[in-house]
Amino acid sequence: MFFDKKFTFVWNEGVSNMLSAKQADSHLAYDDALPASFSYVETPFGIWRARYVDDHSICHFAPTDISGKSWREWNLSPNDNVKHINDLPDTVVVYGTPFQIAVWKALIDIPFGTTTTYTGVAERIHNPRAVRAVGSAIGANRIGAFIPCHRVLAKNGNLGGFRWGLPLKEALLEYEAKVVYHTQKADSEMS
Repeated sequence: MFFDKKFTFVWNEGVSNMLSAKQADSHLAYDDALPASFSYVETPFGIWRARYVDDHSICHFAPTDISGKSWREWNLSPNDNVKHINDLPDTVVVYGTPFQIAVWKALIDIPFGTTTTYTGVAERIHNPRAVRAVGSAIGANRIGAFIPCHRVLAKNGNLGGFRWGLPLKEALLEYEAKVVYHTQKADSEMS
């Protein structure tokens, strides 16, 4: 299963010494300042890309622009550093402001297969008036799926936004719902 892997998160508050605060908010600048080593990871949601801090930790995990295709369809070979999700390092290094990190930690606490709202996240971090800032921090998440920003919905129940597109957000939520349903069904049949 895609979410079976457990990670240790290393939180680096403040902006990385490689970047200014303004650059840290820019996805492009962030990517350019990171190490060049990366791998492609085949997931149920297409090919994702992992960037590495070193051999033991990743700092970026996001879908490529070829989501929905397998590495074979994209003409990658295993020699192109294609990995399985369980082959990723166990440590995720996260850079962000203290506020962003507080939001991301709150996202990790959202149980698999459940959702909350931007308001709910703001309340969890004891800053109920910071709903828009929470949305911005969620949008700055660079560790797709493992810091589960896809579990946050608008107050009215709509999907809200998603850095990598609403179709992927919807697919991630549907996947989790199916896993929960089948797990509960199997559990009830065993009782």
